[in-house]
Amino acid sequence: MKTDKAIAPLSADVPDRMRSARLIRTERALAARRERGAEERLLRAAELASGLAREEITGKSRRVPAAAVRHAVWYIAVQTLGLSLALTSEVFGGTGGRDHTTILHGVNRVRNDMHTGGPLADLVAGIAGAWNGILEEERSCG
Repeated sequence: MKTDKAIAPLSADVPDRMRSARLIRTERALAARRERGAEERLLRAAELASGLAREEITGKSRRVPAAAVRHAVWYIAVQTLGLSLALTSEVFGGTGGRDHTTILHGVNRVRNDMHTGGPLADLVAGIAGAWNGILEEERSCG
């Protein structure tokens, strides 16, 4: 005979191998969202690394520089911040009203370029470097 037991929620003491990949990604995304201003810092880093204005990065422009920076930002948001494609679309979609499949295309484009050592890999490295600089500056100030 089975007894009715309350199921305890998953916590940090449960090994990763026992949790689903989706749950782990969700937990990471929530933690990143709690870190105040992560998205703002990422956009600022993209502005610094590329020399483009935020409106160009999040806008509708299909020009190569703007699209490349936009794709790199999406890639970093998904890979580093752990945001889902839908949440990345919501946060970084800007005025373009982008669908999650558009985000997926951009992320895959950067991922493929990272494997071949193409120019988007350098762009991601530049944005990541600027982002680390912003974080270091914030730490030293306060």
